[in-house]
Amino acid sequence: MPEQLSQQEIDVLLKEYEVCESSVESFAVSVWQTSTVIGIAGIAPLALVAANNAPLGASCIAGLSSILGILVWWRIAIRLWSVRDVKLKRMFHIEEDLGIGRQGHYVRFMDDLHDKHPSRKVSTEDAPEIKALSEKSLIPEERAKKMAAEIEYERKGPKDATRIFIIATIILWLLYVVYRVGVLSWSFASVKLILFPILIR
Repeated sequence: MPEQLSQQEIDVLLKEYEVCESSVESFAVSVWQTSTVIGIAGIAPLALVAANNAPLGASCIAGLSSILGILVWWRIAIRLWSVRDVKLKRMFHIEEDLGIGRQGHYVRFMDDLHDKHPSRKVSTEDAPEIKALSEKSLIPEERAKKMAAEIEYERKGPKDATRIFIIATIILWLLYVVYRVGVLSWSFASVKLILFPILIR
């Protein structure tokens, strides 16, 4: 622990660390709760209009409203994720100032490593940069090598999963609208084929 810090300064940093940690945890809970609501709001209207065979115009309005709602929520979530990242970075800095924890440094090491190596386990032979990354993250090299080889680390997080869900919802709506347009076009063509012989008599 750095000698230049007074006990009062240490207490303030520890309190700030606790506040940041609590805020990050609250954010995670809020995102999962709101994403569940948004998920239902994105899929439920589609199921409703499909089950009731709603008119094409109403289906398009419902689809656009659903997609716009999801995209607005996504922009808000991105902002909140950015704030969370800043708080996590501040927690890393407090760990460095106090010489405690290092849990944030371990996560940063694994994130940096798996940005370059998507595989869930990474051997030393496959990743010669482990030494440099371990030094950057203030982790002993042998520990870093062992952790990289033993942990099946998943780099992609909730943000990636949410992005996939949003894209899938938009695609489903587009496919439904295209299907309805196709059905209407086919029905119109069928009517023309039936009426044409009658009209030319």
